[in-house]
Amino acid sequence: MITATKTVSLRDQYHRLRGRHFRQIESCTDAEIQRRSGLFALTFRPGDRTPSFYGKTLRPFGSAVGVVLTYDEDGTGIKVAGFRGRVAPNGYVRYGSFGNREFQYEARRLVRGGRGQLPIASNPSLAELTLRMDTAVTRRIDHRLHQVPVMPRVVLGFAPDRLPEYEDTPGLRRFAAAQIGITLEHLNSNPPDLVAHLLRGIWEGCVHEVGVSPSTGLVMIDAEICTENARWYQAFEDFSGLVGDWTWNPVRELDLLRLPNPSYELLYRYGIEPGNGFEQDIPAERLAALIADFRGTMEPQLGSLDEEDVLDALVTPNEPVISATAAVPAMRKLLTDYWNGCATDQDLRQAARRPQEPLFASGACRVQVLRRRKVQEPLRFSDEEVQRRLEIDWSPINWSERAV
Repeated sequence: MITATKTVSLRDQYHRLRGRHFRQIESCTDAEIQRRSGLFALTFRPGDRTPSFYGKTLRPFGSAVGVVLTYDEDGTGIKVAGFRGRVAPNGYVRYGSFGNREFQYEARRLVRGGRGQLPIASNPSLAELTLRMDTAVTRRIDHRLHQVPVMPRVVLGFAPDRLPEYEDTPGLRRFAAAQIGITLEHLNSNPPDLVAHLLRGIWEGCVHEVGVSPSTGLVMIDAEICTENARWYQAFEDFSGLVGDWTWNPVRELDLLRLPNPSYELLYRYGIEPGNGFEQDIPAERLAALIADFRGTMEPQLGSLDEEDVLDALVTPNEPVISATAAVPAMRKLLTDYWNGCATDQDLRQAARRPQEPLFASGACRVQVLRRRKVQEPLRFSDEEVQRRLEIDWSPINWSERAV
């Protein structure tokens, strides 16, 4: 039997969120905020009114929104700001430069209800994200952390008949060093002829061997290997290296029946070697009979099983048999809107089979927690620091100064 807590109304959800925000953010003392001021958090949203990057990690440039959480050095406030990247015709990228912001809110203010306060009622997803980012910061406050953020890969789309020309550039050298797993200094220490041959080979592979993207009709090339004169048609941000995150597994709250798996006995009965999965050559009639026999053995105890549950049990004979597919709706009732949007049914089925492990949401963008070099300095990163053709300025804006 599968049981879960009842769903709550939108009004109840708001009050719960408002209560969590008060306890976690607004009730912070100045000293607690000061202690966090040496850290900041970064994540991204796809910018299409959904939380998930699943199936859409390649976004048209400027559509995704980055979110940064910072803490005032004097302990008076917590700010959450959003930004979109901007790409110049030469392929150079800026994030937040010149004060470009999608929004900037005060997550915690000494004067309640003032201008710029986080809109919990009208934007609950941003409020929940702020809480999640703050939790990540609090948990890692004493950890050793990186100082430079990992940004999405920038990809330029070219018409097949207008591909960029080869040129030995610093960006190509950094890209090549990363591709072969050595430092840039190690790469440059090699004989020039060897380096030139390597660079040309990597460039040819990236430009002439990638083919045309079916979804765009363009040849997609990493911006780091392109020159300033390259005539690209459309730019994209690739978030594939930033997506996929873990959270609490809701199956732990369910009364989910787990029974011993009879697959070993059944597989041997049908002359199938356990552990080889369904890559081995199995006649269709024998496989159909095996599945029917498995259903006949287990469904009287578990109820109707989804075909995927049956196949999962047959290829993992050491694990108990459960009705994971039937558990998915009950699991979703226990998740917040964010994790519901980011977890696929397959993610939930996998979590149901492994209750001792957290839930992996394949559409969730990870929260990066980073340590500031100096709290007194602006939150900026040059292209030399990032080792990319991009620069960043996430320094909180003082609106009162701008109004003068």
